[in-house]
Amino acid sequence: MTQTPNSSASASAFRRPQQLNGSHFQVVIVGSGINGVGTFRDLCLQGVKCLMIDKGDIGSGASSAPSRMIHGGLRYLENAEFSLVKESAQERNNLLLTAPHLIKPLQTVIPLSSRLGGMFGSALRFLGANPPAQSRGVLAVALGLTIYDFMGRKDRTMPRHWVSTVSKTDQALLAPDVRWTAHFYDAWITHPERLMHELIADAHHLQPDAVVSNYCELIALENNTVVLQDRASGTQASVTADVVINATGAWLESTSDLFAVPKGRMVGTKGSHLVLDHPALAEELRERMVYFEARDGRVCIVYPFMGRVLAGSTDIPVTDPDAARTENGEIDYLLSVLNEVFPRHKVTAQNIVYTYVGVRPLATIQSKGTAHGTPGKISRDHHVVTDAPTDRRSLPVVNLVGGKWTTFRSLAEEATDAALQILGLKRKASTTGRTIAPVGLGFDGSDVESVRRLCRLTGVVHLSDVVLHRSLDAILGRLDVPRLEYFAHAIAAELGWDANTISQEVASCRALLSTKHNMRHFA
Repeated sequence: MTQTPNSSASASAFRRPQQLNGSHFQVVIVGSGINGVGTFRDLCLQGVKCLMIDKGDIGSGASSAPSRMIHGGLRYLENAEFSLVKESAQERNNLLLTAPHLIKPLQTVIPLSSRLGGMFGSALRFLGANPPAQSRGVLAVALGLTIYDFMGRKDRTMPRHWVSTVSKTDQALLAPDVRWTAHFYDAWITHPERLMHELIADAHHLQPDAVVSNYCELIALENNTVVLQDRASGTQASVTADVVINATGAWLESTSDLFAVPKGRMVGTKGSHLVLDHPALAEELRERMVYFEARDGRVCIVYPFMGRVLAGSTDIPVTDPDAARTENGEIDYLLSVLNEVFPRHKVTAQNIVYTYVGVRPLATIQSKGTAHGTPGKISRDHHVVTDAPTDRRSLPVVNLVGGKWTTFRSLAEEATDAALQILGLKRKASTTGRTIAPVGLGFDGSDVESVRRLCRLTGVVHLSDVVLHRSLDAILGRLDVPRLEYFAHAIAAELGWDANTISQEVASCRALLSTKHNMRHFA
C-alpha cells in the first residue's frame, strides 16, 4: 500500500471565500460529499490546483447519512448489474486495506424460511421484469452469494459465504418460521465524516495550493468566473477556473440551471435510519448484521453500532433534499419490520435515541432501473458526463451523476481523468492502494484542546458541525444539554464567539436535534 503521513496535521486546507477572491484554480469542485472529496484528493495527487466548495458543511448531505455499510451490493445481482457488483466488491476490499482504522469487516446473516422461494421471481427480475415481492429461499440466496464471492475475489481478506440450518442461538433471535441462515461478509464504516476529513488532509498535504471552503455557495458561472457567497457572513468573492466539477449529488437537478446543464439525469430517494438503545437485541446480534426482506420486498438491515443498534432504511422519492426529514410513518414502518423479524425482542419508539435521513442521488441516464418504478430498483451505478462550454459560461462542466459510498474512489478516478483530459494533463498516480491515514484532527472531542483542534483544522463554522459531523455523541444518543454547552464554549474559545453567539448556536442546534433527529429532550 502507498503510505501517507500519519503525523498530526500541521496546516488546514480550509479558507473563507473572501480569502480566495481573485484567485485562479485549474479546477473548482462544487459539492463536498464523499464523491467531491474523493475527486479533490485524486486531483491533488496529480498536482492539480483545485478548490472545493459546499453551501453547507463538509459531507453534510447524503454522505453523512448512509447505512454505514461498505458493500458490494448483493441485491444488484438481480438487476444483472454485474459490473457494478464487481466494482463495489473490489472497492470494499480496497477500503478494508487502506482505511482499517475506520472500515471493519461485518459478518452478515440472511434469515431464510423456504428452499425454493424467489427462484422464479429472481429469474424474471434478471430478465428485466418486475414480479411481485416474494421472499428468497435457500437456493436463490446461495446462488447469489456464490456469484457475490466470485465478484469480490480480488484482494479479498474475509471468509466466503456459508449456509446452515438455523442455530439454537439464532432461533432465539429470529422469527419462528426461519429454518436456515446464510452467512457472508461485507464491511461497515464507523465514522464517514472523519474519513472525508482525512482525505482532505491527505489532499492538502499532496497539493498545498489546493483549498476547501465550506458554507460557500456557488451563485453564478459567468465566462470563466465562478462567483461565490459566504453563507456565514454574506460577503461575495470571485475566482476563475479552467474546469468546474459538479459534485452536488442529490442537488444535481435543482442546480442544473445554475450550471447551464440538462435536467433529467437523476432522481432522489430518501433513506431514513433509526439508532436504538436496545441492549438485549444488540447482544443477541453478536456483532453481526441481519440483512432481510420485509413483507413488501424492501431490503432492510440491522446491526450493532458502537453499543447501539442501527436499523434502516426507507426508500422514498423526494424532490427537495433540503426538506428531507424522517417522518412518523417511516418510523412506524421500520419499527414494524423490526418486530416482524425479531418478534421476541419488542422494539418501540422508546428505544429510539436518534434518527437520520439522507437523499440518495440515483442516476436515471443509462440506468437499468426506471425513474418511474420502484425506487429500490433504480440503479446505484454512477456516470461522469461532460458538458461543453455555452454562450454563458466558457468553462466545461464535468458532472458526477449517481454513485454510492463504497465506490467513491472509482467514481473520483473517472471524474479526475475527465478533468485531466480537458486540462491536457496525464495521470501521475492512482489512488488504488493509497492509505487513508489517521492524521490527528481531534475527532475524539475528549477535551477542549481536541475540540479546538477540530475547529482549527476542519473548517468548523457552526456548533452543529461538531455535534452532527465530527462527534459521535449525538448519533449514539449520548448528547445532553451540558455536553452541548461544553462543545459550544470550547468552539467559542477558538472562533471568538461572544455570549450572544453562543446562545444562538446552542438554540439553533437544539432545534435541529429535536426536529430533524427526534432527540426530544432538546426541544
